[in-house]
Amino acid sequence: MRKIWKLVLNDFISSSAIQAFNIYTIWYIAQITKDQKVVALFGSMGIINILLSPIGGVFADSHPKDQIIKTVSFIRSILFCLFFIIVLFQKDFRYAIILLAFMLSIISSFYTPAIESIVPNISADEKELFTNNTYINTANQLSSIIGAGIGGILVIIINPSLAYLLITVLMSISALFIMSFTTYMTKDSSKTNSHIPILSRKSVKKIIHNTKAVCSFPIIKVLLPYACLINLSFWLYYYLMPIYLSNQFTKYKFAYSLQEFIIAFSAFICGLILSKFSDYFLKKSYLYVFYLFMQSIGIVLMPLLFMLFTNELVKLVILIIAWFLYGIFNFLSGLIFITKIQQLVDNSRLGITFGIIFSIFGALGPISAGLSGFISQITSGIVFSIGSIMLLITIIMFFDKRIYKFLQ
Repeated sequence: MRKIWKLVLNDFISSSAIQAFNIYTIWYIAQITKDQKVVALFGSMGIINILLSPIGGVFADSHPKDQIIKTVSFIRSILFCLFFIIVLFQKDFRYAIILLAFMLSIISSFYTPAIESIVPNISADEKELFTNNTYINTANQLSSIIGAGIGGILVIIINPSLAYLLITVLMSISALFIMSFTTYMTKDSSKTNSHIPILSRKSVKKIIHNTKAVCSFPIIKVLLPYACLINLSFWLYYYLMPIYLSNQFTKYKFAYSLQEFIIAFSAFICGLILSKFSDYFLKKSYLYVFYLFMQSIGIVLMPLLFMLFTNELVKLVILIIAWFLYGIFNFLSGLIFITKIQQLVDNSRLGITFGIIFSIFGALGPISAGLSGFISQITSGIVFSIGSIMLLITIIMFFDKRIYKFLQ
């Protein structure tokens, strides 16, 4: 089997399993405990991955990447096996879930940089590098859809022992695919030095300096504050969904997993369409704020209509339309945001620019998850109010003339 396929299969199966684990677990916590604080604690574990990612990146640059991937894959499968044993013998395993999420977040900070940077080592030339990256990216997109689908099936199964057994089996299979994976060290990558400090005072100062430099770019200076506020309000809204949908749907218990599937599926469909009509949509980049406005409409629409209708089937249709609307316009706005930065920022600074931006965005999710723990009563009115923050921000953006200078 070609090395790239071993890598793709490992990443695809493990990503699908973790996506299914997150969906089922957050649904189970919401359904059984009805405690937003536990949901918040589970969601906020992702901040550890964000904080340790710089260390994981340095570690991946100074150690064999294939060994990192294999070691993390093996440790993950062992962790899930141990967790499954706890589920079998313990009735209340909420704290075991939090501990597992904590451990997964730590090791993921080493796995992700390694798997993102190993592809050049197994590519013969630039053409093969592009092809291999396409395989990896396609697998990531599909894993979101497949993981959401598996999560939906697990929700229907309900029994946590069977659900976590399936996830454990998937994680073990993914580890088996990667165990025979090896890659040859290049001259540069072979110069590892275990005595190099992982994160020195000098490197911390450099990170702070680079962050200030990136935030001073005109387009970043204008768009990033808006983007952060929109992301913060969205993630706060998102982490209320497990308990909120659990309360709204007593008949259709798969509503939360259906939400995840729709978000992933709409993004996948948009990706397919844009691959053929990308030029047309990029010429319409001046519609960026309108796209943000429309995704906010989807967010606000659902709780507003839930206050008007009580029939669960009607509400399920509303959920599908609302999240499909969000998924489509979120994909379009995200594409324009990234493309405009690529066009207006110097190529030599793009890597650090996107690294810092995505680190900031990545941190907002766990922060919002933590904030959601302070909300005790999750009603349609509360959810509508939080969604309205996104809508209000996009309305303000319509009147900010600075934005349209960058969208021309």
